Amino acid sequence: MNAAPSRAILQFVACRAILRVLICCASLSGLLGLVTEAHASAQTFAQKTLQIYFVDVEGGQATLFVTPAGESLLIDTGWPGNEGRDADRIVAAAKEAGISKIDFVLITHYHT
Repeated sequence: MNAAPSRAILQFVACRAILRVLICCASLSGLLGLVTEAHASAQTFAQKTLQIYFVDVEGGQATLFVTPAGESLLIDTGWPGNEGRDADRIVAAAKEAGISKIDFVLITHYHT
């Protein structure tokens, strides 16, 4: 009886080894793609900063914050009258900040 492995068995073992290497390479390639994409996203996020806009409104100022994620917070709004002057100034600041809506509004005091 021949104790040496047959050629078919050697080919099978070699194919399994090659298949394992290919699967590992494909997995690593996918992981590297994810890591590269995550790194690019982190760099883009890191380049953005918190933006703060001070808006001159009657009786003080309104302050608009825009986060790096694009969320916005407006603190105070000025007077409700003045033919919309204060509202127009806030809208102008929002446009300058590149936002089309204000996510949160905090009123510290009321104007009558």
